[in-house]
Amino acid sequence: MSFKNNHEIKEKKLASTYDWLNMKKAPKSAEEIAEKLFNLNRTYTTPDFFLEDYENFPSNLGLPNWLGNLLFTINHHNSNDFSGFKENYEEYFYPAFLESCNVGIDYSLMFHKWELMILTDMIPKQERDKKYFHDLIKLHKNALDGKDLESNEWNELQAKIDNELQEIEARTITWNSGRTAYLSIENYINKEDPYTTSSEAIVDALLTEYINDNQNFGNKSEQELRKNIWFELMKKLLAMLNEWK
Repeated sequence: MSFKNNHEIKEKKLASTYDWLNMKKAPKSAEEIAEKLFNLNRTYTTPDFFLEDYENFPSNLGLPNWLGNLLFTINHHNSNDFSGFKENYEEYFYPAFLESCNVGIDYSLMFHKWELMILTDMIPKQERDKKYFHDLIKLHKNALDGKDLESNEWNELQAKIDNELQEIEARTITWNSGRTAYLSIENYINKEDPYTTSSEAIVDALLTEYINDNQNFGNKSEQELRKNIWFELMKKLLAMLNEWK
């Protein structure tokens, strides 16, 4: 159950989030900036903040692994060093994420609703009639309804999608859309340690679709378009978390 069914835990986590953000936004000394810029030795460090300790979402927040995996993907594609020159996505998203998670709620099955939203509302329209999308949507709907499914149904469908992807030119709308479906299954099968999520692939699919449909897309750079799609995904996630009962 989220926040271990304790409103006080949620309030403490929210307060510590603002403390962390204030610390990250604090002006850096010249020495700190120089060390960051010129230190070529990159080593893994333990996360210093609970919303970036993705593997421990269940124990720290009472939230399922899939949400930790999703936040890892969001962070990977949106986080920048806190420079003080512009607002970082964390300033908006981290407090809003905690606010949207209701106390005492089990968000495990919401994974399937999230994937269904991606597969039905966001997949480029030209790809939606493919049989593997219909098959995958059916699997997610059955799982959302609590029906027991053998894992081999997911594995078999994933293998079929993988075979189709081998015959498709990489980085096209069709390939990125198929990869979205492939990762949607991967995120179900491999809940604790996926290498990425379907959200990454749907951003690539929508970006490719937009560029293909708008060869001269004006002042908007590819980076800006990608950022806008990610923020749309974040808004959808926050709304779904808040509404889930």
